[in-house]
Amino acid sequence: MSGTLNFSAAVGAIANISASDPVIVGTVSLTGMEVPSELTVGGQQKLVIHRLPGGEELIDVAGNDPDRLELHGYFVGPYAYARAQELEGIRKQGLPVTFSVAGLSWRVFVAAYQYTYQSKGAVIPYRLTLERQETARNKVPATTKEQSQSVGNDIGTALTSLAGAVGNISQTASDFTGQAQTVIGQVTPIANLVGAGSVVAKAQNALEQAQAVTTAGTDLGSAPAGLATLQDNLSAAGDSLTTAIQATGQNLENIQFDGSAASLLAMAQNAQIQSAAADAGALVNRANRNATTAGGGTQTDPLVHS
Repeated sequence: MSGTLNFSAAVGAIANISASDPVIVGTVSLTGMEVPSELTVGGQQKLVIHRLPGGEELIDVAGNDPDRLELHGYFVGPYAYARAQELEGIRKQGLPVTFSVAGLSWRVFVAAYQYTYQSKGAVIPYRLTLERQETARNKVPATTKEQSQSVGNDIGTALTSLAGAVGNISQTASDFTGQAQTVIGQVTPIANLVGAGSVVAKAQNALEQAQAVTTAGTDLGSAPAGLATLQDNLSAAGDSLTTAIQATGQNLENIQFDGSAASLLAMAQNAQIQSAAADAGALVNRANRNATTAGGGTQTDPLVHS
């Protein structure tokens, strides 16, 4: 009986996921219940103390020693195990990745990662320990050419994220028919989110046009026309991704799980679209920042927001 209650609680929790600002670890964007409820940031100053005869001390400052970042949260729903495995993949690679949260960003290594398979995979708690990589004080700024290449890489990764979600959902296309009538509380049907002419399709189209500028090997620092075209398309993609995040968030807040396969499927599909849109949105925001910097412009507000 308790197993059934735990599973029901897990499924019901999906409906409470809001379109909160994502926490980004490398290529993984944590949203909803995946986002840690708290994060302690701090560290120590490394000191070398020389104790002299007579009680006098000489103290040498050896530099900043930041604490490790400890995170914990929950993956929930039918894709919980796959999501947990994404972080496991980053741990196994052993490479530095970008960690972003609440406007802060660090280069980190995954020092430790554990997850627990529960409720037949419907709920997977995780714990993540990140080692911050201290930034060199005399770091050489990236060239406009390097920033342009980074923009292209981020756009390509964003397209991959969206295509993966659309591909997975397309495998259950037969379940789209009549979903708006059979799922209580769903405001925007899945077909309107990922079908032809949908917000996700519009985001993909805009990103493909933006990608065309970068694949030509354009140095955005010396090509104002190309930069303008790129940022127009990034802005259009940002509008569509923001709409997708908000629409799926509204669906997840309102869908009532009535025990049917249709309602469970709808929650899972909305969660996957929201996760992919948040992943792509974070990449679009970073691409826009790098493009703006390459063009010598002033940073603006993020294009994608909840």
